[in-house]
This record gives sequence, C-alpha cells and structure tokens, in this order.
Amino acid sequence: TTGTSVNGGASNTSLSVPAQANGTAVQLNWYAENSTYGLRTPSSGAYSVTVVVDASDCSSGPNDISSTVSQSLGTCSNGNATSTLSVRNNSSATGYYYVQYKIDSGSYQNASTNLSVGAGVTNTSLTQSVPSGSTITWRYIDSDTNNDFTDLTYTTLSASSTVSSCTTTFTTSTSAGSCSSGSSTPTISVTNTGNSTGYFDVQWSTDNSTWTTLQNGNAISSGATETYSVSSAQTHGTTVYFQVRSGLSNPSSGSYTAATSRTVDCPIIDVSGQQSLGSCSAGAKTSTLTLSNSNSANTTAYFLVEYSTDGGSNWTQKAANQSVAKNASATLTHSVPHGSAIQWRYKSSSTSGSFSGSYVTSSDMNSATVDCPYIDPSVSQSLGGCSAGSATSTLTIANSNSASVTAYFYIRYKIDSGNWVNVNTNQSVAVGGSTTFTQSVPDGSTITWSYLTSSTSNTFSGSGTEVASSEVDCLYIDPSASQALGSCSAGAKTSTLTLANSNSANTTAYFLVEYSL
Repeated sequence: TTGTSVNGGASNTSLSVPAQANGTAVQLNWYAENSTYGLRTPSSGAYSVTVVVDASDCSSGPNDISSTVSQSLGTCSNGNATSTLSVRNNSSATGYYYVQYKIDSGSYQNASTNLSVGAGVTNTSLTQSVPSGSTITWRYIDSDTNNDFTDLTYTTLSASSTVSSCTTTFTTSTSAGSCSSGSSTPTISVTNTGNSTGYFDVQWSTDNSTWTTLQNGNAISSGATETYSVSSAQTHGTTVYFQVRSGLSNPSSGSYTAATSRTVDCPIIDVSGQQSLGSCSAGAKTSTLTLSNSNSANTTAYFLVEYSTDGGSNWTQKAANQSVAKNASATLTHSVPHGSAIQWRYKSSSTSGSFSGSYVTSSDMNSATVDCPYIDPSVSQSLGGCSAGSATSTLTIANSNSASVTAYFYIRYKIDSGNWVNVNTNQSVAVGGSTTFTQSVPDGSTITWSYLTSSTSNTFSGSGTEVASSEVDCLYIDPSASQALGSCSAGAKTSTLTLANSNSANTTAYFLVEYSL
C-alpha cells in the first residue's frame, strides 16, 4: 500500500501480500510519517522485515477462486462485432485463468492459457471478433496457482446474442467538377450508410459499357464519405457514368449499382468580328460583318449584334441570337449610304438567347466613310397642244430621292435631222428635284433631245442619251376674205369676194362660201 492512514489509538489495518509458494522469502519495507508535525519513523530509509512463507499445511494442488466473469458484444465493425470478456478476481490473492471460446457450434479455441488477474482487479483484455449472424460462447477455469489448472473444471457462460446484421449500404453523389480549358474532372462521393466498415469497388465509363476501375476494395468506415476523381479530365459534352458495389470484405463479384452520370458542361467559344465594305451601288456600299467561332471552341457561339450609322449615338439591333458553330462563320450585311460610316458591336454567349456584360467593339468592325456619290436621273419629253401650226415639246429632267447628291445635266436638241442646239451645258438638279425645258416643233417635224448626266459639275462624258418626240401633227390655215364692189352696169354692181390663205399657214385652206342680198 501507499499512503494508508491510521488514526491515533485505532486498531491495526491489515494488509495482505498475494499468496506465495512454500519457502518463499518475502521482504516487507515500511515507514510512517505525520507530515503536519514533521514526524517520520524511521527518519530516513525504511524498516525492513523479511519473513519466510510456511505453506507446508496448504493443499499442493490448485484451487478454485471466487470470480465474476461476463461477456459483452460491441457494435458492428468490418462486418463483425467484438465480444469482450470481463474477468473480476474477487479473491485476496492473484488469480489465474484458462480461457476458451467457440463461435456458434464450432470447437473451442484458446483465448488465454494463463491470464493473470490481481486480487480485486477486473481484467477486460480478452476480446474476440464475432461474424455477423453468429454467437460466441466463452468458458474458463480459475485457479489460485500460477499456470496450474489440474483437476479444475470449466465454467461456461451463456452464448452471446446473435450479432445483428452488419451492413454496408451506401449513398452516392456525383459532380462534373470545375471547368478548366473546356474540360473538367468528374467525381463521385460514396457515403457508407451501413453499420459496419465496408469495402467498395468504384468504376467509371464514358460509354456506359467499357468500365475502368477507380477504386478496388477501398475501406470506408460506417458513416464516412470518400470522394474519388476520374483518372483524367474529360472534354466538354462528355458523359461520365459511375457504378459502385460493396461488401463486408473486398467484393470480387456481385452486381454494381449505377450512380448518377454527369455530363461535362465546360463550353468554350472563341469569337471575333470583322467588317468589310463592298463596291458602290446606287449610292451606297454594303457593309458585311463576318462573325467567327474558331476551331479552338468546343460549342456553338451565339451573338447579339447591333449597328450604328451616326457615330454611335443610336444603335439598331441587327441579330438577336445569331448562331455560329465551332470552326464556322456567319455574315450580316447592311447598306451604308454615301457620306456615312457604320459601326458594329456584339455580345457573345455559349448559351442561346442569354447575353450579359458589355458589348465588344473594335476598329475591325468600323468602316470608313462611304464615298459613293449617286444620282438617279430621269428624263421625259411630252408634246403639248397645237398653236399656230406648232406644238411645244417639254423636256422634264429629274433627280429622285434615291440619289445622294445633286445631278448635273448637259442638254441639247435638234429638229428632224438638223444640227444640235445646246440648251444648257451644266444644269443642276438637287436630290428629289426637277426642272423643265421647252421647244416649239412645227407640224410634220420631230424633236430629239439629247442629255448627259454627271454627279460632278461640268464633267460629262459619252455621246448622250436621246429622247425623240413623235411627229408633230398641227395643220394650220390662216384664212382671210375681202369683198369689193365694181362699177354700175345695167343697174347693178358686181361684188367680188377675195379668199386668201397667208404664208403663215402650213396647209391648203378650204372655204364654204354663201351670199345673201
């Protein structure tokens, strides 16, 4: 003992030394002290007393001792439960135990052939794993003699309860992983929801047919989760399939359970835009915007496109959701009139109809100012009504609203096959404007007008375009009549009527003449 207290005047406290064999020399050392008063006997060291054990009258064979022995089953682990044997030595001396066990109706196996347990001590060092669905039965011999159990009999404990079913049920969750350069590494997490450590096989596939082992018999304790990644990053659009099976030991057969598949969603688009101007046509040039999605992309790109022809003050939508496949391009066009320039801008996305962020603008998408002066001239001739044997030809020249600049005309005419007569050598007509020229054409003649046009003042080339009238049909007479009386003769005078058709006429005049007295 250490620190045993004995009050003044109290009886002795007995202490026992564990049983010793006959003839054993036992040395006892002791000292006593009162720390409060600083008293100690002996003042240093210890008194030593040696006795020799006289056990000549004791039984020579081993004897049973008083013991309390029980077993308890733990919970499942690795498909088994652990049975723990509790051995308490109720005697005053060290006891020795010969312990065996059996599983179900099997034969007994030694657990310990000489377990030493001190007086009053409980020992729980003996354990044994019991498989799921089985029982364990313990038996023991207790002895007061070290390693001697001669003629002593076993005490058999009742069989344990049957180990409840050890399970390795599981749940899974999968993830497509984080994107990097158009690829990601899918993962699967396996949680052991059973009551025992399980061993898991995990496989993956990209065709749901040919499988690659990801884990072979990896142990997962009850309630724990393990996460596994496929062996290589998978490209956008690839579907990865997972399957799992488990067992209380490493499963070498049995059905797999399919886990949720994951499709890698890591779209990459590599877009650009470039503008080009075509040739002049009708006072404008066609701007063509080419939208491209390079071979570095792995999915279709979508564009929201706008343009401006007023320097970016106002923008008009051209395409709300233009699609461009990988390694392909698409074009958008818009007519740009003379004196204007066009600017294009766009937003792009890998998702149809979904656009965010700022518009992309660049000098490659801005045109130069279009230089396409355009006139839209027209000329018509008409003959008016007859007057004094002639008709008035009216030439109308015009420059329509489709034009972009003032038109200039060089105009002349000729009567029949006569010489050309200049009318105006640089007549200007504004956009949407017109002007007229007139010329008298005699009966039986035609007039031919000729004109040249230009978008530049006093700059004309070519032979001109002719516009001829029909032949003028304006018959004209200039009749007159005068009467004169002659001299008397036989009581009468002769009245003479003179009919005339002046030189102003261009045809014969015919008269119906009457008289009255």
